[in-house]
Amino acid sequence: GVMEYMSASPRSEHVAQEYIANPILLDGYKFDLRVYVLLESVTPLRAYVFRDGLARLCTEKYEAPASDNIHNPFIHLTNYHLNKENKKFKHADTYEEMKSSSKRSIRVALTQLKSQSPAFRLENFW
Repeated sequence: GVMEYMSASPRSEHVAQEYIANPILLDGYKFDLRVYVLLESVTPLRAYVFRDGLARLCTEKYEAPASDNIHNPFIHLTNYHLNKENKKFKHADTYEEMKSSSKRSIRVALTQLKSQSPAFRLENFW
C-alpha cells in the first residue's frame, strides 16, 4: 500500500490523503479548518474547544482534478507553508482584509459559509 511505496522511495515527497470529490468551497477555494482543543482529562473525558481558530485556503480557485491540474498544489492542498510561497497568497493586516485573505479566523469563515450556502447551519458546527 501507501506505506510500502513511501518506504521504497524515502527521499521523495508524498502527500497521502483521502480526496473529497465534491468539497465545500469558500469563495471558490478549497479550505480546511484548524480547531484548537484543550484536553484536560481522558478519564473522565474533559475537553474544551476554543470557538475560534484558523481557516486556511488554497491560493488558486478549485477545479476538479484533471490531468492538467492535478500536480498544481495551490488548487488542491491547503497547507499554509506551501501556499504562502504562491504569489497569489493574500495576507491580512486588518479585519476587513481577513474576509478575502488566504488565512482567516474560523469566525469569519463560518459567517461567510453561512451566507454562501443556505444549507450550512452554524449552530450545528460547534
